[in-house]
Amino acid sequence: MSSVNINNQIEDAIKSINTLLKSADNDNLELIANQALVEAASLAMLNMVSQQQQLYMLQNAATTVAVKAMLETNPEEALKIMNQTIENNNITASLSDFEKVIRQISGKKK
Repeated sequence: MSSVNINNQIEDAIKSINTLLKSADNDNLELIANQALVEAASLAMLNMVSQQQQLYMLQNAATTVAVKAMLETNPEEALKIMNQTIENNNITASLSDFEKVIRQISGKKK
């Protein structure tokens, strides 16, 4: 089996985490778990904002195509394009799901 070279910074980080976990009591582990949950929630919010930005750009592109179709005297095609774009927008559902997860984590019921 060939030997694997590991970056010294990665090795030090893993050693320090192992030392922390070996010396930690349950309170510290709970704090670490909560910090991980907060980071995951932050990433979920970042992803939703990114999704919203992408949908905004997509809706602008669809509007441009719809206006072009209208100018070419095809309003049915324009309406179809706009409806397809709106149907694919699920940011409200994402926010609702995110709120449910946060309430479950914090122990609150709605």
